[in-house]
Amino acid sequence: MKPIPPLQRIARWIRADALRRQSLLLLATAPIGHAANLLYQWAMMRGLDHGQYGILSALSGAALTLLYPLEALRVALAAQIARKAATGAGTSDLSRTAARWAGGLALVALMLIAGGFASASALSQGLSLSAPHGIPLAAAMMATGMYVPWIAGLLQGAEAFGWFTLSAQAFAVTRCALSVVGVFGRSATAEVVLLAHVIAAGCSVAIGWFGWSRVRRRFEPARPLAASRADESAMADLRGFLAAVPSLLAFGVLMHADVVVSKIGLSAAAAGVFARAALIARATVFLSMPVALAAFPRIAAGTATGLDIRPIWRRAATYTTGLILLAVAGLWVFGPLLWHGLTGQRPSTYEVALVRAMTLAAAPLGGVFLHIHLLLAAARWKASLGIVPCAAAYVALAATRRSDSIGMIAMLALASWTALVILTLASTISARRERLKDLKG
Repeated sequence: MKPIPPLQRIARWIRADALRRQSLLLLATAPIGHAANLLYQWAMMRGLDHGQYGILSALSGAALTLLYPLEALRVALAAQIARKAATGAGTSDLSRTAARWAGGLALVALMLIAGGFASASALSQGLSLSAPHGIPLAAAMMATGMYVPWIAGLLQGAEAFGWFTLSAQAFAVTRCALSVVGVFGRSATAEVVLLAHVIAAGCSVAIGWFGWSRVRRRFEPARPLAASRADESAMADLRGFLAAVPSLLAFGVLMHADVVVSKIGLSAAAAGVFARAALIARATVFLSMPVALAAFPRIAAGTATGLDIRPIWRRAATYTTGLILLAVAGLWVFGPLLWHGLTGQRPSTYEVALVRAMTLAAAPLGGVFLHIHLLLAAARWKASLGIVPCAAAYVALAATRRSDSIGMIAMLALASWTALVILTLASTISARRERLKDLKG
């Protein structure tokens, strides 16, 4: 018998496990978006003067901060679609769920745009903007941006990860291309870049919707739901959304609050060094996120149909741990080279130590992200709330050490490792209860 070539063995190993295959798809395509985002930041720093860049940072930062809680919409909608698809709800029910959220978002979008035009003059004066045009554009950016997690949730729930990643990367690539062309070819203003945000979000949603319209055809049509059952489903959508908000917001605090606190407590130069180290260290988290995204709909579907979800959970935890360890080892060795490539300057001994310390502090957040998503997918949202006190304690403790970079990193390490232990215990207890339930059944 002829030996199997190495590449063929690898291909068979990947195809043998759907979770592994989908995780690798998301992992392989993620660098496209990361590269586009880095190029976008590089171009805006060089294409806009200090005043216009400050306006862009203020308006886009405020808009993105207000949009962050809508990650809970993606999670809730993905869980709903996965459960409905697994239980044979059919095309009509899936479309009804999608339309219900789309209609609610449309109402909020119209209110945002109207409010942006009505308050443009007052807000531009309050924010010391040179012109009021940026306020309506920022409102439009939020209005279109709300639909990005909506379409992502639909595609993730249906396990359409090809369209999911195409839609997600389309936003980063389109925003980068339009911003560069607009700033360097037409007008170096914040308004041009905000318009690029709006168009990019629209393109991302349009691509995702085209993919969704094709994916949903594979589900067999079902009879229309009765009115009472439709109302119950609407309440389930809302409950799923509200249940996901606290833990995802707490995770966002652990991911990003340190840079905000350092901006307040450190000098401008020290805060810049801290922010660069944090940006590099976060690679340990981003590298492992695709596993949680791929496992989420499988856990939700298994929960709805009564299947044993423990094997999926164990594989997801194993893959996530392996990716985190790989990322930590890579940054420990190649972190200084990455710093040199991003900043154009060789890092000092202190800066290398800062990157490595931040890497160890941030590493547990990949596991935290996994457990939060899988607990929410399994409808165990109360167990996911263990991260909330960790995030609150972290903000309070980091604020007391805001003038000390190493002190803030130590507080992050304490909070992130504690959150990982709490959520791992919560997942283990949930798995044991599931096993006891199966034995009794």
